[in-house]
Amino acid sequence: MKNISLAILAHVDAGKTTLNECLLFHGGIIRKMGRVDHQDAFLDFNKMEKERGITIYSKMANFKYGDTNFFLVDTPGHNDFSSEMERSLQVVDIAILVISGLNGVEPHTLTIFNLLKYYNIPIFIFVNKMDVALKSKEELLEEIQKDLDENCLDFTNSKLIENIALVSEKTLLEYEKSGNISLETITDKINNRVIFPVYFGSALKNEGINLLLEGLDKYTEKKIYPQELGLKFFKVNYESDGTRICYCKVTGGILKVKDKINDEDKVDQIRLYNGQKYDLIQSAKPGMIVGLKGLNTIMAYDVIGVEENKKPIINAYMNYKVSYPEDTDSNYLLKQLQILSQEDPSIKISYYDKLKELRLSLMGKIQIEVVENTIFERTGIKIKLEESSVLYKETIAQEVNGYGHFEPLKHYAEVHLRLEPLERGKGLVFESEVSTDVLSSNWQKLILTHLQEKQHLGVLTGSTITDIKIILINGKGHLKHTDGGDFREATYRAVRQGLKMAESILLEPFYDFRINVKSEYLSKLLYDLETVGAQFIVEQVEEDLMLVAGSGPIRKMQNYQDKLLSLTSATGKMILSFKGYDVCLDQDEIVEKIGYDSENDIDNPTGSIFISHGAGFYVPYNYVDQYLHIKPQKDIDFKTAYSTTTRSTITDEELKRVVSAATGRNKKDKTMVRKKRVDDNESFSKTKIVPKAKKPYLLIVDGYNLMHSYRDNRAVLNFDGARDKVINDVASYSGYRNFKAIVVFDAYKTDEVVSRKIKSDLIEIVYTKANETADSYIERKVHQNKNKYDIIVVSSDYAVQNMVLGDGAIRKSSREFMLELKQLNEKAKEYLK
Repeated sequence: MKNISLAILAHVDAGKTTLNECLLFHGGIIRKMGRVDHQDAFLDFNKMEKERGITIYSKMANFKYGDTNFFLVDTPGHNDFSSEMERSLQVVDIAILVISGLNGVEPHTLTIFNLLKYYNIPIFIFVNKMDVALKSKEELLEEIQKDLDENCLDFTNSKLIENIALVSEKTLLEYEKSGNISLETITDKINNRVIFPVYFGSALKNEGINLLLEGLDKYTEKKIYPQELGLKFFKVNYESDGTRICYCKVTGGILKVKDKINDEDKVDQIRLYNGQKYDLIQSAKPGMIVGLKGLNTIMAYDVIGVEENKKPIINAYMNYKVSYPEDTDSNYLLKQLQILSQEDPSIKISYYDKLKELRLSLMGKIQIEVVENTIFERTGIKIKLEESSVLYKETIAQEVNGYGHFEPLKHYAEVHLRLEPLERGKGLVFESEVSTDVLSSNWQKLILTHLQEKQHLGVLTGSTITDIKIILINGKGHLKHTDGGDFREATYRAVRQGLKMAESILLEPFYDFRINVKSEYLSKLLYDLETVGAQFIVEQVEEDLMLVAGSGPIRKMQNYQDKLLSLTSATGKMILSFKGYDVCLDQDEIVEKIGYDSENDIDNPTGSIFISHGAGFYVPYNYVDQYLHIKPQKDIDFKTAYSTTTRSTITDEELKRVVSAATGRNKKDKTMVRKKRVDDNESFSKTKIVPKAKKPYLLIVDGYNLMHSYRDNRAVLNFDGARDKVINDVASYSGYRNFKAIVVFDAYKTDEVVSRKIKSDLIEIVYTKANETADSYIERKVHQNKNKYDIIVVSSDYAVQNMVLGDGAIRKSSREFMLELKQLNEKAKEYLK
């Protein structure tokens, strides 16, 4: 028998759940078909699903019919849960698209059809509710062919073979030659999405179901899977007792209990689900959809094996503030929200530092209620999601190059990128056009990985970027000093620098809408649609009924249904569906309102780090190209062209000398000593470096500034815990580097008359006295010790950084400090192994 994974998809209220009941009834899984209005549907067993009469979560079932084992995935039909539906498509072989015979093709039907095209999934169409349809089969088929595809063919028609013959030259020749078309040809055309079988019936009255099932059994082909183990994960669920279940499709080999699928995860149980119930099995074969217990690191969209998941195209477009009672354990609440985000990756959790707010990204009102109810059921905490705003995105208007360089002491990486704008809806695309003679393939893969791993932010509003192709065009590493973290920093900075040099465009989400309105209200409606920035066309449907179809910004049309009722005396009808992102017409106003400052975003720097006199210094984005080690050449068209790059050998001292000359830091030197050129073929490791005598280092840390840079600790740790972590981190750093360290905490609002100090061999903790700020203490300390030590000041406070420059101190941002400490910790762990 063949294993076929099957998903049923539909616009809400098309009868999808009722069709599920019929399939499971004919497959022998249930003895009686349940009903949505009776709250006894087999797969809608969740309390909220029963109360609302809609599917909210995807469910699994399996049944046999004919020569096929069907693994059924029931998906939500409501627009608010489209992302849940889309995740299921990653593992689907065949889809049944349910269309209501009463309403015909609806906006969400079109969304689903296009989504199935994106995932290249063959489609069987079932036109449901024919017992109450207002149009004939022929009229409905004509509408489906017009709105979806002309090759949607009625497989219940006696002239089916003749209709299939007209699909292509191949089928026509086969028909003319034999007077028939083979089963193999028909199956091939269906599986390659050339033709789309259409069946008609009524799931409620169990009519037309056998024909549909016979077609699914007859016209689906057995898939050939590789021998190597392959798994595609599409869902994570936490049961009431906390058990974590990861759902996947086996795409190769045989999965067995106790198999270790990666370095950290071992399969404890394999569950074959039918609704709420499941059977424990010892192994799972290719094509089966199962739930796995015992996996702690696996997430939705993870893949084991050679196959890859496609990037999802449906994402949340609304942002909501999370309000909760004052006595709530915020640490516990955050963990529960993170669990919810694992179950539904479209729910993004963010913390807005400027407003001190926790926010969630969601799809709409019904999902809001589901999230609020779910958190209350699991924790007893009554959260409130309010003050909604749309999620903006950013893109660029023209091609631009971006440069990133990261070179603190004993680190080195430089990355050159080209950013090209793409069509709307294309997302981010990453490529490399660098020869392996210039940059090794391992380093190129590393850079591309870093490009893909991060959600890159734009420079207008700090929103995520989209619709950009990012191409690696050059790069350079150091044979001794470069590690993976260096290329990560250089890559991130190259993206940000390119965005700063480009003309950025703000994008916002748009609705597609279809409004039926009486002629007498048409002019009033059209005027109002123009005021919200909508674009539309008008068609006459009947003598006194008009159809207005178009698109408009969600920001201005969130509650347009209520407004429509007011404009049309409650006679207008409206259907909304998510269209995608397009240019924001009020860009300047929105940018000013959000007030994002890309230069003060310490977690996403736009400039680069170069080295001089043994210490790193920061170069703003608009000067980075003047300091690059790989110099771009400009041709007459002002497009960047790169000269041939060789693997040149250069010492640390030479690098310092070049940078010092470029920055004017060695103006007193009258003579430049030309170093002996090192042969390109000579190993870098043989180059001898004679270090200069240096003073000992003193590290001064702005304690509270560093503490507030620990974003996770704001939500997880209390105040004292965060302060202790700062002290421990600085102590670890000073121990690794053998630096003397001073951590300064601001106590100017206390009643302490004198400052308090706690000393150890390497670290001194200072709480400033009353009316003295940490800034003034640090400035005084730097001035007092500038001749005795080489001083490094850790603070992201620009006032502090500028104050200490005059005394020759080295500035290091909190983020750079944390990154360097992380690398030191990793090296220490490797050493201990």
